[in-house]
Amino acid sequence: MSVKNTVFKILGAEEKPQSQKVCHLARIFALAEEVFSNDRVAQNWLKRPNRALGGAIPFELLDTDAGTQQVEEVLKRIEYGVYV
Repeated sequence: MSVKNTVFKILGAEEKPQSQKVCHLARIFALAEEVFSNDRVAQNWLKRPNRALGGAIPFELLDTDAGTQQVEEVLKRIEYGVYV
C-alpha cells in the first residue's frame, strides 16, 4: 500500500477527495508556474474559464484524475507552443 493510500485510509474515505484535490493542485500549480514563469499569472489562469477546457475553470477540474489530466495536457500544450 502506498503512503498516499495509507494516509487516506487513516483519514477515512470521506477525506480522500479533498486530499486528492490538494495533491493535484500542488502539482498543477507548480507546472503552471513553470509554464507562465509567474505565480500570479499561474493563479489567474487556474481561476478563469478556459476555452481549451470547454469553458471550464481549471481549478474546478482538479477534483478528479481525469480533470487534472485535462488541465495538465493544456498546460503542456501551452508550454510547447501548440495552439490551444
